[in-house]
Amino acid sequence: MELKELFLNLNAQWVRWSDYEIAEVSDVQYIRPVKVAEPIPYNCAEKPEDLVVNALNAGMKIWHAAPDLDRACLDFARRYGLLGFGTSNTTAQNLFFGAGAQDERAESAGTSPYYNGVFSRSYGEPFDRFKAKFTAIYAHFLAAQGHISSPAEQEKLRKAWERDFSDGIDGLTYQLTFGEKPELLWKPRNLLTVLRLAYSGAATDPAAPLKLCKFCGNAYYSTNPRSEFCSATCRNHFNVNTFRRRKKDAETGSECND
Repeated sequence: MELKELFLNLNAQWVRWSDYEIAEVSDVQYIRPVKVAEPIPYNCAEKPEDLVVNALNAGMKIWHAAPDLDRACLDFARRYGLLGFGTSNTTAQNLFFGAGAQDERAESAGTSPYYNGVFSRSYGEPFDRFKAKFTAIYAHFLAAQGHISSPAEQEKLRKAWERDFSDGIDGLTYQLTFGEKPELLWKPRNLLTVLRLAYSGAATDPAAPLKLCKFCGNAYYSTNPRSEFCSATCRNHFNVNTFRRRKKDAETGSECND
């Protein structure tokens, strides 16, 4: 089953802000919107495969402690918003309106950004916890791809995954519409719920649509069983490099024979 079929009746309205920053508040790092950011409401379940791939690639940067891991997390937030974990099940409309006044109170009181309205400009998530959610998904992906061979490492990653992912798809409620043709509408609690559900669907798909690019190493989504590259560019680069390597090997072999 493709992810689009799984998300047909998912009512997943979310809000992202136009820009984010990593800032320290009371000795704790938070990822949060910048003060001049603008709100952008959108349907976060419209392209679930892109959501999963971007989360996996952010997790890869964090996993390998890449120099640009902060930028990868900020890029994810700019594209999708914060994950919304640990917030109350309140509608986006109630949380969003009046955010400006709340910003000033939060700034003056010096309170933790985590306890502000999830769609307010003053809301922020502890950066370590934010990163841990991506790491858990990426660890599961590595294990599913057979890239973790050490039993000790598998056990360590399994425990990390259980702590940061396998507590279930909490807050996924539903609504049955009234009328001649009733519909079942799924209503997620936050972006993290959508991400977890999308990854779970892709990870258990018999078609194995989640893959690692043979050239760049990034995760990508493709239902083509013969696919090996995330893009035509990567395929072309791989073929050129393979041709050059074979040509060099042939030349070296010729020189040795002489």
